[in-house]
Amino acid sequence: MQIQCAQVFRVCGIASFLVFCVLYGSYQYYYNYYGYYGYGDSESSNDIDSEPALPDLVPDAYVIQVSAYLDTQPMSKLQCALSENCLSRSAWNADLNDKRKLLRFALKTENRGKGEFNPELPRRYWVWHSCHQHYHSMDAFSYYDLLDMNSGGQAADGHKPSWCLENTGCGYTSRRPVSYNCHWGTQGISSGCWDTYTSDLDCQWIDVTDVKPGSYIMEVCIY
Repeated sequence: MQIQCAQVFRVCGIASFLVFCVLYGSYQYYYNYYGYYGYGDSESSNDIDSEPALPDLVPDAYVIQVSAYLDTQPMSKLQCALSENCLSRSAWNADLNDKRKLLRFALKTENRGKGEFNPELPRRYWVWHSCHQHYHSMDAFSYYDLLDMNSGGQAADGHKPSWCLENTGCGYTSRRPVSYNCHWGTQGISSGCWDTYTSDLDCQWIDVTDVKPGSYIMEVCIY
């Protein structure tokens, strides 16, 4: 794993800071029955060439760094997020006028593998969420943890359900990317392309309302 420090955010009051770092790595997605391998780890090139074409999802640390900011929102605007468990436990006992402090950031996930990445479940098994008026093709596409820099203990966490997997951009690729669309047909990320969740979307955050001022590492995992 590689640790990259990003920015320092003022959390509350004078001399109260949150040191924001990104602990990230690249993950090879083998549809469970193969297991997980780090990008370029342990296997020889001959072994890799003999495997079927597989996706390799890599989060872009720079995008997280430059897009992150602290936001404050009242509970009255967070009811859909609450229904999808995107807030910390204390939010369940909060009044509609109470405010939550959110560490928002964008997430750009690139498929650097040779294969397509698609939701494991067929479309007929996707779950409809009436509050946000969309289907979730995966229970969670990404997980976010805020870890105490000294103890390594979890101070806060978050996740992003996958409701719109599509190619929002593509780099150089030797073949024409598959046309994915989150509103019709199937979802996925083509080889050489990426999907971006912007920081203004629901659940694209960590609820830091109950986090004490201090130094923390942010861990982003793609599943």
